[in-house]
Amino acid sequence: AAIQSGLDAGRTMGAILAETDGVFAQFHGAAAGSLGETSAMLLAGGGACLILLRIITPVIPLAVLGTLFALSGAAFGFLGAVAGACLLIWLYQRYFGRR
Repeated sequence: AAIQSGLDAGRTMGAILAETDGVFAQFHGAAAGSLGETSAMLLAGGGACLILLRIITPVIPLAVLGTLFALSGAAFGFLGAVAGACLLIWLYQRYFGRR
């Protein structure tokens, strides 16, 4: 909405993007930088497409997210650590448990 209203007002894209900052701007890619820094939505969408097309299995992305939750939760809050640990335990039991 902010980008469209800026374009309607005749402002340049660089001027509009210079004013757009924050988490939402980085989530949808309106901030300057490389793809991994600025567009979590594109990365998550691409990962979801790869999983849905069965090009990759969700094991490694879930393990990375579980580790991220566990480490950040251990540093910043108990709930994230518990959620990450539960995800990692579930992955371990599912893929490395008894068969």
